[in-house]
Formats: sequence, C-alpha cells, structure tokens
Amino acid sequence: MVFFCFLMLGGVLLTLQTTVFHLLPEWAGKPDPLFILVIFVAARMDLFRGAGLVLLYGLGMDIFAGIYLGFYPIVYLLLFFSLKGISRHLVIYESVQQIPVVAISYLLASSAIYCSSALLVPDCYIDWSWRNMLVQMIMLAMLSTPFFLIFDFFLFLSTRQWIKPSFLHSGNGNRFKRREF
Repeated sequence: MVFFCFLMLGGVLLTLQTTVFHLLPEWAGKPDPLFILVIFVAARMDLFRGAGLVLLYGLGMDIFAGIYLGFYPIVYLLLFFSLKGISRHLVIYESVQQIPVVAISYLLASSAIYCSSALLVPDCYIDWSWRNMLVQMIMLAMLSTPFFLIFDFFLFLSTRQWIKPSFLHSGNGNRFKRREF
C-alpha cells in the first residue's frame, strides 16, 4: 500500500513539475518537488521499496524531462544509496538536517547531470548558471519542510501509523531509532 501510494504521489508531483511549475518565470525558480520526494523516500523507507520507487521516479523524470536516457535513474539511485549510507551514521530525517541535505543533494545531483552530459556530448551547450542554481537550492530548502510534512501525512494515510513530524520530537530518547516503511 505504501509503495503504490508514493508511486501515485510521485506521478502527481512529476506532472505538476513538468507542466505547471515549468511555466513559472526563470527569476522565480522552478520547484522540484519530485527531488524532495526522493530525499524523503531515502530518509523514511526501507532499502528495497525505496530503491524501487526512486528508480521509477528517475525513469519517469527521464521520459518527461530527461536530456539523455538513463541519467535521472542513475543520479537518483546514487543519491538514494548515498543518503542511505550517510543515514547509518548521521540523523538526516530531523527538520534541522532536512534543509541542508536537500540543498547540498540538489547541488550535487545537478552538477553530476551537467558534468556527465557535458562529457558525453561536448558539442551540445547546456546552460549552467550559478544564480539559477542558488535560486533553485534556496527554493528547495524553503519548500523541504512543508513537503516533508505533506509526505509524512501521506505516509500516515497509507500505513495508519502516525509518526511525529521531526520538529515535534522531544529531545530525550534514542535519536537513531526510527521506523522504516
């Protein structure tokens, strides 16, 4: 149930991202809610379900907005497994860590897509602007907490087990003990 709920949610976010959000002016930035969902899946779901969802998100992104076939699934899977590896030693699912994790991950994923496409097809010019990249990073950082709350709500609807949002956790107890779905 969780897998299909988040698969549908990813489809809706991908549709919004490639249609409605694409019409926003360049100076306002273009939100990437699917990327925030990839970070959420890496932080909250187990390895197999999460990797399957991230692979399907990457394939969908490749179909609708990809430059070269296979870049988004590879980048999203590398990001997913990197965050899973980091989460073994650090807490990345609390609200304090969500904002920098989303911003830094977006910078690394975008630079990986840019560098790999520039290496594979050197004749093709792909626009890279630090100003646009910083606007995107700031926008995603601001949107990460509300989107994480929305995704937590969808996780509650699909599992019927309430997990307190990360900013409501008390300071006592084991921070590294969490439940994955």
